[in-house]
Amino acid sequence: MSEKIKLSCQVLEVGDRYQDFLSEGMILLFPAETVMTQIKNYSLMVSKMVLQSDIELGDTLSIGSSEFKITDVGHLVNSNIEQIGHFTIKVENKDQAKLPGTLYIEPTTLNEIKVGEKIIIRGE
Repeated sequence: MSEKIKLSCQVLEVGDRYQDFLSEGMILLFPAETVMTQIKNYSLMVSKMVLQSDIELGDTLSIGSSEFKITDVGHLVNSNIEQIGHFTIKVENKDQAKLPGTLYIEPTTLNEIKVGEKIIIRGE
């Protein structure tokens, strides 16, 4: 069975302080048209997300040219994407409690993310 695109969006704007969270292994994604002012500086503002099918453990997340294996999917991730167009990406850390609206990826160092880069999730 071939992989299909489950979600695709493009980075339209980066908050002035998004690297504060990036350095902690976390990325906040919000739709550009509805992001709250209080969190905008710490977020990536993206184009409208359309969920083609549910994101699952083992799917692949691509940010620009970098790829990461998804290691866990919080129980609210899929519904949050459909309802409010938001989710959080977090580098897996076995010592931290899991959050329901967070997508976890394999341990890695996250690189700077630029306007125009695509965020794509693929899976079976």
